[in-house]
Amino acid sequence: MKNVMKKNHPKMNEVPLLSIVTINYNNQAGLDRTLSSIFDTTIPFLIESIIIDGASSDASVEVIKKYEPKIAYWQSERDKGIYDAMNIGLAKSTGRYVWFLNSGDLVNERSTLKHLHPVLLQDKWDIVYGETQMVDIQYNVIGSGSENSNRPLPETLHYNSFKYGMNVVHQSFIVKREIAPLYDLRLKHVSDIDWILRILKTEPNSYLFSEPISRFVLEGHSSQNRKAANWERFKLFSKHYGLLNNLLNHVKILFQYLK
Repeated sequence: MKNVMKKNHPKMNEVPLLSIVTINYNNQAGLDRTLSSIFDTTIPFLIESIIIDGASSDASVEVIKKYEPKIAYWQSERDKGIYDAMNIGLAKSTGRYVWFLNSGDLVNERSTLKHLHPVLLQDKWDIVYGETQMVDIQYNVIGSGSENSNRPLPETLHYNSFKYGMNVVHQSFIVKREIAPLYDLRLKHVSDIDWILRILKTEPNSYLFSEPISRFVLEGHSSQNRKAANWERFKLFSKHYGLLNNLLNHVKILFQYLK
């Protein structure tokens, strides 16, 4: 059964500066944490919160209804998976910028949106990106994304920034909605990486934010999923950078890892 709520923005003549899209499926605790981190914060501008739930069988809808007065749009119905849900959320977005913060992901600090405000308000950056705080399942900080990957954030983000692997986490990547493409549903594990690379291929202006933007839970995956994701990632990078270049880049990555 389709479960949808549409709420008008409090200022109908004002375009939200930022759409925050949250995808969820049977993760009521993570969803509650995510929405709490968004709304229990200093927000000095109009944001648009969009929740796309995949017809969860747990209490996720009850969690959504708890925050309903602050949500611009939500729906709970079957979809074709996370990337299809993200496409739905993107299509529902009306903000100048869009930010995907899925269930379990957190806004880094209560002051993060307040500090992002003047950067987004300039309207001259196509992309605003920053560091990510990695946390365990108890949400204890275990280090930054750069520390965990041993790849520092580039001062300027461009298409070749990722040829040795991703050094910006999807959850800390905010993009102008007008240049954001749909996610490729043919990719089962790495469509978010492909999405970022396709955006960067357009040579957008980027801004490195001075503080961490999000918190992301590092969770273990089964060996089968990890192998499938790694193989799909290898094929994706070969597609973007060429097979030979990708092989050489992986040799360099391995050499740096063994040093």
